[in-house]
Amino acid sequence: MTFTRAFAMYGVSIVLSCAVVAAGAFHLSSWQERGKTAVIWAWLVVHGLLLPLHPSSLFLSNGLVLGSAVGAGVLLQRFVPTAGALVALAVAASVADIISFSTGPTRWLLEGPTGEMWAGLPYLAVTVPVAGQPIPVVGIGDLLLFTTFFLGLTRLGVGRAASFVTLACGLLVALVVGLLRGGAFGIPFMAAGVVLLLVPLMRRERRDGAVPK
Repeated sequence: MTFTRAFAMYGVSIVLSCAVVAAGAFHLSSWQERGKTAVIWAWLVVHGLLLPLHPSSLFLSNGLVLGSAVGAGVLLQRFVPTAGALVALAVAASVADIISFSTGPTRWLLEGPTGEMWAGLPYLAVTVPVAGQPIPVVGIGDLLLFTTFFLGLTRLGVGRAASFVTLACGLLVALVVGLLRGGAFGIPFMAAGVVLLLVPLMRRERRDGAVPK
């Protein structure tokens, strides 16, 4: 497959996945707190129960991955109420993603003890069928953090369009790097966008806070 064709196919899958989780996150955020939390945990439990069984259904696996990314992202964003907290999460998640991709769980899932991808990986990533084989395009961790970053940025006053485009472009840059070098982590590229969007806000808040009232 050529670079252009691969980028087009995988890029569309990434953007559509981002659009689904962004829309799902905003819809879910409008629910009452108790009912929302119950639904999220029920969904995550079902996903967890099916993970070791991993039925061979891309429709089911992709649906579970997208839903779990939305639910877990909505839960996580409660713990990052400020710009500083969101930046700290972005930095910490980037470091963890780099380690996981280089020598940790992500590397093991992709290459395993036998050098082959773990059969249950489709239940941890949005995948597309290529030549009859499921190919992971974007991981659940990337989409979970996309949800958290997106909700956090919009809550802090960054526009929805700017937040979506910045985060989605981060994943597309990761895709380009991955196609060129055979895989890449995605969270650090999104985190860079989070920092770029929030640094002006943090500076403004610091400046305003220094002005005597």
